[in-house]
Amino acid sequence: MLLCPKCSAKLGSFNWYGEQCSCGRWITPAFQIHKNRVDEMRTLPPLGSQTKKP
Repeated sequence: MLLCPKCSAKLGSFNWYGEQCSCGRWITPAFQIHKNRVDEMRTLPPLGSQTKKP
């Protein structure tokens, strides 16, 4: 269980052994955050899409 350090509200859960994603892929470790508990969301670029600067 992932808890808020300030108020101890449940923010989500985790599983070190992994869980199956909705896409079918197995993710290890697995972390789930409840959307209704998030104040701000930012979209990150996919892994490997960033170019290295010389």
